[in-house]
Amino acid sequence: MRVENEYLNQKQKIEKTTAASENPGVQRKAVNRAYALDITGAGQENQAYADPGKTTEDVMRAAEQQDLALQRDYKTIMSNTMSQKDYARLEEDGFDPTKTDMATMVTVTDKIKAELIQAGIEVTGYTDDISMDTLTQITGDQAMAQELVKKLTQNDVPITRDNAEAVKETVDKTAQISELSEGTMKYLIQNRIEPTIDHLYKAQFSATSDGSQQGRGYYADEMPGYYAQKADEYHWEQLMPQIEKVIAEAGQEVTPETITDAKWLIEKGMPLTEASLQSLDALKKISLTQSREDIIGHIAQAMGEGKPAGDALLTSTQTIYERATDIMEEVEAISEEALRAVSESEGVFTIKNLFLTQREIIEGQSYQQSEKKGKEPLTARLQLEEIRLQMSVEVNIRLLKRGFQIDTTELEQVVAALKDAEQEENKILFGGQDVEEITERASLYKEVRTKVSDIASMPAAVLGRALENGSKFTLNYIHAEGKILESTYQNAGKTYEAVMTAPRGDLGDSIKKAFRNVDTLLQEINQEPSESNRRAVRILGYNHMPITEENVDAIKDADETVKRVIQKMTPGTTLRLLRSGVNPLLMNAQDLEQTLSAQESDVAGESERYAKYLYQLEQNHGITEAERQSYIEVYRLFRQIEKSDGAVIGSLINQGAELSLRNLRSAVRTEREKGLHVTIDNEKGIHKTHYQESLMKDILEHITPQALAAQMPEETTTIEELAAQLEQQSQEQSQSQEQSQSQEYRQTQIENIRQIKEIEDYVLRALTDFDQPVTVDNLLAADYLIHERGSAFRNLNSKANKAMKDILKELPSHFTDKEAAQQEMKKLQRVAEDVLQETTNVTEATSIDIKSMALTFKQITLATKFSQEENYEVPVQIGEEVTSINLRILHGTGESGKVTATMETAEYGAVAAEFSIEEEGVVGYIAAGKRAGLEHLKSLEAVFAKALMGEGQSLKQLSFIHSKELNIHTFAQEAEKTIAKQPVSSKALYQVAKQFIYSLQNSEDSR
Repeated sequence: MRVENEYLNQKQKIEKTTAASENPGVQRKAVNRAYALDITGAGQENQAYADPGKTTEDVMRAAEQQDLALQRDYKTIMSNTMSQKDYARLEEDGFDPTKTDMATMVTVTDKIKAELIQAGIEVTGYTDDISMDTLTQITGDQAMAQELVKKLTQNDVPITRDNAEAVKETVDKTAQISELSEGTMKYLIQNRIEPTIDHLYKAQFSATSDGSQQGRGYYADEMPGYYAQKADEYHWEQLMPQIEKVIAEAGQEVTPETITDAKWLIEKGMPLTEASLQSLDALKKISLTQSREDIIGHIAQAMGEGKPAGDALLTSTQTIYERATDIMEEVEAISEEALRAVSESEGVFTIKNLFLTQREIIEGQSYQQSEKKGKEPLTARLQLEEIRLQMSVEVNIRLLKRGFQIDTTELEQVVAALKDAEQEENKILFGGQDVEEITERASLYKEVRTKVSDIASMPAAVLGRALENGSKFTLNYIHAEGKILESTYQNAGKTYEAVMTAPRGDLGDSIKKAFRNVDTLLQEINQEPSESNRRAVRILGYNHMPITEENVDAIKDADETVKRVIQKMTPGTTLRLLRSGVNPLLMNAQDLEQTLSAQESDVAGESERYAKYLYQLEQNHGITEAERQSYIEVYRLFRQIEKSDGAVIGSLINQGAELSLRNLRSAVRTEREKGLHVTIDNEKGIHKTHYQESLMKDILEHITPQALAAQMPEETTTIEELAAQLEQQSQEQSQSQEQSQSQEYRQTQIENIRQIKEIEDYVLRALTDFDQPVTVDNLLAADYLIHERGSAFRNLNSKANKAMKDILKELPSHFTDKEAAQQEMKKLQRVAEDVLQETTNVTEATSIDIKSMALTFKQITLATKFSQEENYEVPVQIGEEVTSINLRILHGTGESGKVTATMETAEYGAVAAEFSIEEEGVVGYIAAGKRAGLEHLKSLEAVFAKALMGEGQSLKQLSFIHSKELNIHTFAQEAEKTIAKQPVSSKALYQVAKQFIYSLQNSEDSR
């Protein structure tokens, strides 16, 4: 082929621009890379070449669609791949998979799997409640069912019916794929389609058999901005230097085989680029004669990475988690010799080229510096060091998931990609307004995690120093002082008791000897010889502080506070604190502990904790009804103590009474009947109260029916004794039954997560449009709000007292303006919270009752948050049916706006209404899915007109439309696109909304 440089005429310039922007077969590359342009086979007319450009609205819509697609991907990954092992580890790390946004969940789960692989731990999954017989029925034979279980388990994919059916379907599809023809390969490469099983299956029906060799087109020359027309013949000798360069850039060796591949691409009229060569190489490696076990392995690997089964690659040999780890090791292995060797050979600086060169050096092909002086690889050396600093397995996973070829891309581009990926991950995890704030939070996160881990193993003596400097009782101070003490002990060659050493843990001989008279010391200050008291005396002794009752109480308080902070400062809680702008290193430790506890003590968290307790109780069929009631009574006792905010414990301490179950129960009864107003005005009482409160929280967090069954506390048992008993049981006793029940309960939570797979995009949009976190809980709550119209209000109405029922009934009448409407929604949320708390106090309540009311509360809470964006879910009673109307106040530019309302009832079917206010009056229409329902709705017109007159408005026009295709879920979004510019006040829109609801209820009454 002859390559000629020439200026393109105007028409050719248009073709060039169009080819680059419109033709999917064209790839834009830097001008110093050789490649061919196929612009003759696209079949596009010149008039289609013009790029009209995108409006701001187009860009915003595209961004919304991209965000929606991303959330859809997260939803699929969460629902298809969340195993019990994943769930348990997430809980351990302080994340609630149902309450944390899905972007964070997917990111954190990737980090967890990466850590397991780095530690060399095999990732194994859990089998759901699906029998081998059922799997055999799905797959068709027992051998395949066994292979499926093996491969899915190895890839940490839950074995569910949906996943098993997806594997079977994809295996069957693979069997129908024939050997790849040249046409199929051209079709895949030209359209840049990844050779997944689904794509291979479709491609064989979409491509010609031979790929049709192409002889004409345009070739991109080295000269910037110019394109040369291809001749009918190829001058391979002239093209060879450029061909060899592209082969090297693709991370391949220049061999007769790779040269033949390059020629094939050019002859077929396709771009000769790194990507096209790599795609062709991957296609040639595909074997359709693999064993069924290997094919299932490829499918399971894809599913383990969060992809659909059909997205499996038949050439995959590693998971992205393994590949991400290997790339880290390859980068660390590269030496100066490898950098110099690649430079002298004028090779491309990629991780793959450098690592292969390094391997050759290690294998005995000792590097000898050539007489040929290559370019000093200073830039590459700096880039490699930057990669080493920035690269992590987690960031590698993120890049590999999006298809970025880390090892075959030039180092400069890898550096940029790593920065972008790290910033993207940090934004998901830490939030923040700008790059600087996000980076600061990411750095602070690492510092917090490091210091908390350090403090756990530091000398317990540091607690005495911290206590003496109360105002400095922060993690930063404890860490700094602990480092000094740690160094002192190590230099002296002495062992020490660590902060997180259990009080009854093994101690060194020197410590035992030094404190052999500790019980006598405690007796002298009228303290029990408990393990916590003995530890307090030892800490005082380490610091040469007086052994007094006040000091023992103070040390015990500090010790318990720091322990709870360390236990609660998990990755999840640390993230939540940083997202809220709190620096935990600078907070007083007691304030920090209270903040961490408050994160878990909201009404939803409390109900979830109690529901779990009841579930474990319900699964234990070996207990009597009397025992069940006593277990519930003990749990509720500590819940009531917790809710008294220190009043119950403080009152007993002020009286000098023992904190036994009997006395606590009596104090709770007094607090409930008369109320307790307790003032603790001395330091001793404050420390003692705070310490006992902390123990009480420990009890609530760790108490289980199994623990009570092992050793039921007596009336004389104190808070301190019960806390010690529970801790001892957790350390010394086998809790296989409890673990089994925890797994069963966890499985019910995972089933909730699996439900989100079927949730439609418009439910997702409801959350993203109104700036609500996309969590499993929010998705399920929004789904119920939208599809189970009025169910939350019916449930609330059935449980509420008269005052609460009046709020539900009268809520629509408060839609006089934005402020009044939103205040009423907040009042409704408080009603729901009260009802949920009352439900947990009903003796006969089951775990299902509490979870049902918790779901109602979540729906009402979400509806309240939606109302802040003038999107209201309003409870109404129409005839005998209690339902809800979704009411939207839409605002255009300036003072324009309109009202939309949607609902669904058994009588009317789907109903949607839209109203605008014009100079002459209100104009609108009502659409219904049922013709009979529409006829009934026509009686609303007169009532509506009269109601509007009472507000000083008039009804100009009201149309009624029957539509079988009415979609009430997207109705408001469509209405928002056509808001007239007619000036209208917000209050006037609310008045229209209020009178429409009034008319619905009263026109129904008049029929």
